[in-house]
Order: sequence, then structure tokens, then C-alpha cells
Amino acid sequence: MKDVSKKKVCIIMQGNFSPPTYNPHLIYEKAKILSKSGYEIIVISTQKGSFSEEIFKYGKIIRIPTGGVYGIAVPIFDNPLQTLILLSRAIRINAEIYHVHGLANILVGAFLGVIGKKVLYDISDDHPSHNYLPKIIQTLIRYLEGLLTKFYNVVISSTEYLKKDRIKFHSKIEVIPYCPPPYFHSINDVKQKNKRKRIIYVGQISKNKGIDKILESLEIVSRKIKNPKLLLVGKISNK
Repeated sequence: MKDVSKKKVCIIMQGNFSPPTYNPHLIYEKAKILSKSGYEIIVISTQKGSFSEEIFKYGKIIRIPTGGVYGIAVPIFDNPLQTLILLSRAIRINAEIYHVHGLANILVGAFLGVIGKKVLYDISDDHPSHNYLPKIIQTLIRYLEGLLTKFYNVVISSTEYLKKDRIKFHSKIEVIPYCPPPYFHSINDVKQKNKRKRIIYVGQISKNKGIDKILESLEIVSRKIKNPKLLLVGKISNK
């Protein structure tokens, strides 16, 4: 029987969330912690496919189909119809707290804030700096993002760099670095050609991805692993 006394937390995200295989932004770990703390978890995921609902170990997934209607997925305004559907569904859930991930859903969270809901915005990536957008569009999107965060109660940043870039828009920004889940920690069973341990990062090489923190962590890692080797694979950005 459903426990109606549980407070609801609604996590709104973009991307394929099919735990534990597809787990962007460590949503599965967040749901696990919140569920064990007594909250009812509903994850709304905007992704390719069709409307569907599914129960997973720590809550419920509601999938809403996505896709840019203008031929290119421009953050915030890529699909107005999806935004309306998502907002309607989020309001019907009537959660105690809404945790919104990323630019694609920032407008939904702002509307929720306007009607008095407790909303948290999670800056997991520096989307306005994506290279496929012209510089003038990047600047405009960054400014709009800043204005819309004013309707949020709290903003979470994954790095100090992202916080510094947005603190002028919102005074309540907390830095909470992303940490890999426990099952990424064990590498003893991986066969290697030599005994030197390698740490590999694949992605954009930039400050906003926390590369400086990876470099700083090598000092700590070297206390337990002798002579570790760090490999950075990706495009270098000045952001």
C-alpha cells in the first residue's frame, strides 16, 4: 500500500535514464539516498522514444519524448510543446521539492518557482558554451539562464568555476562536486599489460569540467597507488 505520508521529491532531467545501465548525473545514487531518507522519488526524464512509466528500485520514472522542433536542439527553447507537457506533469505530481537538471528544463523549474514551489537548479554542465552555437547565442542563453535562476530557491554547481561564472545572478549557489558511484572504484579485476595504474578522463578538457580538481586529486591518489598515470582524452577548451 502506498505511504501517502511520504514527502515527494521530483527530479526533472534530460537524457536516457534506465538505471543502473544509463545513469546520467548520478540520478540513481541521488534517488537512493533520498529514498532511504524517507522521500518518495519521481524522476521525469525527457528522452527519445514514447511516453512511458516504470517503477525502479528507489522510485518511479516518467518518460516524456523529446526532440528539437526547429531542426537543431537549442537549450531552453528547443521544444515548447514538451515544455508545456513537462510542466503540466510536474504540477500534477505536487512534490515537496523539485530538483531540475540542466538548461533544457530550466524554464519548467522557473514556472514552478513562480507558483510557489520549492525548486533547486543543478548546473551539471556549461551548456551555453557548446561550440555548435554562435557566440552571440551563447551569450544570450547564458544571460537568460541567469535571469531564470532567480525564480529558484537554491542553485547547485558541480565546480567552483561554474559558480564564479553565475554568482552575479543568484546569491545562493552551493558547490557539490560529482563523485563516481562505488562500482567505479574497483579496478583490480581489470587485466592490464603493466602494473602502472591509469586514470583516464574522456570528455571536454576545461575548467568547467573540474579538470583542476582531477589534477589536485592525484596527490591524494599517489598516497595509495604508486606512480599513477593520468590520461586526458578530449578537446581542449578555454572555458
